[in-house]
Amino acid sequence: MPYAVRARVRPWTAVLAILAVLLTLTLTAAGAANAARAQGDRPTAARTGAPPGPATVTYELTGALGQPLSGVRFIVYEADNWSWTQEATTDAAGRATLTDIPEGPVRAQALTSAGYLDLGATTLVPGPQTVTFGMPGHGEVSGQISGLPDLRAEDYWSVCTYDSGYGHCIPLDTVAGTFAFTGIDALPAGDYDLALVPWQGEGGVGVIPVAHVTAVAGAARTADSDLGHLVATIRGTVTGLDGAPFVGTIESFQGNLPFSRTTIGADGRYELRVFIVGDDLTSILIRDRDDNIIDSAELELAGGTTTIHDVDLRGLMRASVRGTVIDDAGNALPGASVWVCHRFDCRTVVTAADGSYALDSIPLGPVRSNATLDGYIGSEAAGSAQTDGEIVTLDLRMTRIAALPPTVTLAGSYVSGGELVVPRAYRPLLSMRACRGGSVTWSIDFPSIPGVEFSGPMLEDAGEPGLFTATLPAAGSYSGLAEISLVATCPDGSTTTQHFHARYIDPSGTVVDPDGEPIAGATVVLQRSDSADGPFVNVPNGSDIMSPSNRVNPWTTNESGAFRWDVIAGYYRLQVSAPGYHVPGSDEATLTTQTWDIPPEVVGLELVLERDDVSLSEPTVTLSSGPKASVGQPVTLRAAVTGAAGRPTGTIDFALNGLPLDHCQDVALADGVATCTTTPTQAGSVTVAASYGGDSSYAAGTGTLSLAVAKGRQSVVVGSLAEVAVSANRTVTVSMKNSGLLPSANTTTPRVCSLSTAVTGSDLSLTMRGLAIGMCSITVRQSGNADWHAADVTTVTTQVVQKAPAIGALEGRIEQKFARGLRTLTGVALTAGDGRDTVSVTVRTTDKDRARQRVTGVTGGGLTWKRVATSGSGGTIREQWVARSIRPVAGLVVKATLLRSAPASVLTVAVTDTARGSGGARATGLTR
Repeated sequence: MPYAVRARVRPWTAVLAILAVLLTLTLTAAGAANAARAQGDRPTAARTGAPPGPATVTYELTGALGQPLSGVRFIVYEADNWSWTQEATTDAAGRATLTDIPEGPVRAQALTSAGYLDLGATTLVPGPQTVTFGMPGHGEVSGQISGLPDLRAEDYWSVCTYDSGYGHCIPLDTVAGTFAFTGIDALPAGDYDLALVPWQGEGGVGVIPVAHVTAVAGAARTADSDLGHLVATIRGTVTGLDGAPFVGTIESFQGNLPFSRTTIGADGRYELRVFIVGDDLTSILIRDRDDNIIDSAELELAGGTTTIHDVDLRGLMRASVRGTVIDDAGNALPGASVWVCHRFDCRTVVTAADGSYALDSIPLGPVRSNATLDGYIGSEAAGSAQTDGEIVTLDLRMTRIAALPPTVTLAGSYVSGGELVVPRAYRPLLSMRACRGGSVTWSIDFPSIPGVEFSGPMLEDAGEPGLFTATLPAAGSYSGLAEISLVATCPDGSTTTQHFHARYIDPSGTVVDPDGEPIAGATVVLQRSDSADGPFVNVPNGSDIMSPSNRVNPWTTNESGAFRWDVIAGYYRLQVSAPGYHVPGSDEATLTTQTWDIPPEVVGLELVLERDDVSLSEPTVTLSSGPKASVGQPVTLRAAVTGAAGRPTGTIDFALNGLPLDHCQDVALADGVATCTTTPTQAGSVTVAASYGGDSSYAAGTGTLSLAVAKGRQSVVVGSLAEVAVSANRTVTVSMKNSGLLPSANTTTPRVCSLSTAVTGSDLSLTMRGLAIGMCSITVRQSGNADWHAADVTTVTTQVVQKAPAIGALEGRIEQKFARGLRTLTGVALTAGDGRDTVSVTVRTTDKDRARQRVTGVTGGGLTWKRVATSGSGGTIREQWVARSIRPVAGLVVKATLLRSAPASVLTVAVTDTARGSGGARATGLTR
């Protein structure tokens, strides 16, 4: 059967999207009759201390072996409506006493490594009483894993129970290789497969088996293992450009596993041990002292073997990239981030005041640049470096994005990557409010396609004067960025013009049967080559070769049979297959199209497949989820399809409480598994459904899962800060980044500054007035609601100065109190300074074992951080780190990592002008 080709494929130029996915592992623990894990059963009201009451209650906790459980943190709450909560930690005898607790029904939950363990309910009476909790039916399991690769301390590894999905997980001591399901983490009696899991969780890593163990009630068992058969050793010598031993580092990793990294010795020698858990090639990266990748290789390694890999960099040749970023009017665009990508990796640089950028030490071969800047549509330029020392010029032009005006709506559009998007085959409804009795006209112009413009009138609604509407035409064969203009003329002859940008996306074509009926569930693979003769390779999923409107490859068709891409220039072809179908006139299951040289544009394809005639088996669809679901945080839904007829293929449609998840439809199975990531908006219990469409061997099937969604975490957004002069005002905006709830604020220094507030939507505008020289401090709070936990208490401090501040003035300080166990403390994002500032970080944390706690590192802004002070007493440590900014810092997010999770911590980040000159540039302050 022939397929039709018409029109053309336009080369796409848009922003390079650099995505990072951090999959954290917060997992459900195993259940038992008297100690069921209750992760989803969390408070639905703001966490508050218990009001004064007549009861005193002592909790006594004993473990599976009858031992006291010390250091266990637990929460007691009013059992009916969570109107209050109270936290405590058991002492060496396994006891914790709470006084002044209201009488009546209460429940308690203990914090484990995998969630919360239900301690049961009791009714408190006036006076003292004791509540005991044991763990009958549980056993302890511990072990040591030998033969491990060179695990980095900053990588988080867990040992988990595994039964087609991860269950109870505890941290692995990466130094000693030990783990322990002991104390409050003891396992219910039973048989378990144990698996080693990196911080990415399932994330394509697969299962690293550790051991099979039987947990026996009231007993302790060991489960030692040796994983040396899964570890490959790489050693060799690296010679530098000058023939001397190379100064730098070398790292290696397979697939999504965390990488092993070591410093190359003074003699140029190195040795690395790396996990090999699949058939993927193992990557080797060599980095210079500035952490730039200068050479790479891929090796086929096997566990339990040693490979010699010597590298000689003397033949390495390098080039430079130069360019300028301008807008459509030719004006320079300073502050734009330019990603320069070559065959090893991507590096970023910020344009100077004249819009120029430069990067040196680029490897020879293809190179491309992409620019990003808030409020602009990016551009891309590509070139190739052929000779050593060559300078490749890649200039970039950006277009300012005009947003949808507040008086205008466009039904059928949606926002993707910050752009308004319209499907090309859709006829959207345009609405605008203008003066009554006037007239409005619209026009659509495609700037990149000369001579293509649509226009027409808008009609006033007879039932609602002043509302004008029009149904816009479908874009047809045209795609890409369009400017939509609206001209309104009032009865008095006055006119107003408004415009906005929208991107029309290319549907490309459909997959149909010989009767022209669309085929749902067909897989369409986009392949690319630099030459017409190939070789052709699959465009990587998420690649910037495809536009942000669709970066999915392969594509799975829905009920319309449609597929679509916008791509950069090159040679392309498609491979098409569908469960239960074959290529007409042959026995082949995959149709491979002709090759197209793009541009010009290729649209309107009809790719024909013919149905097979076979009987189908019944599948089993099993749903699971991870990490732990909470409001505002992505959760990955995993549907596994199994059956007696081999590995299933096809697609999955996910639904939540009976409503389809729009972005999780037609998800293709990979090795019988489909995943979908969604972000819950409400706390509570929801029902997830996965509908399998079947394939050539299997009929359709459905699986369901009851998912507990915990409350979300809010974070404070702080607007621009700087010093406040005496008798002057400064206004700053605060809001909640995740929840959109309205925060509250008050000043704790009324003698130094006064504070007035105003509300605009979900933003709180704070006006500070300097009263006297000193520190003006404002405390920001948000108590949460049924879907959101209370926010970490944040204190914002700035200095009240005279009109000519001296060197050392505090431009701003933000202090955050984390009243929960965290290992990484993440600060409010900062934009500060004129390149002459000191950023200081103070970490104060309380830990039951102060000797085992410290700050392992501070990161942020690419700055070099140094520890300058360490102090503490009792269980509290205090460390101060500083960094010197030699350029203005934009979007700085400071992260301080502790050696281990602490029950409570305080992170303070301050910006101080250490070299202010008279008349010099002033700092832009602190922003979120």
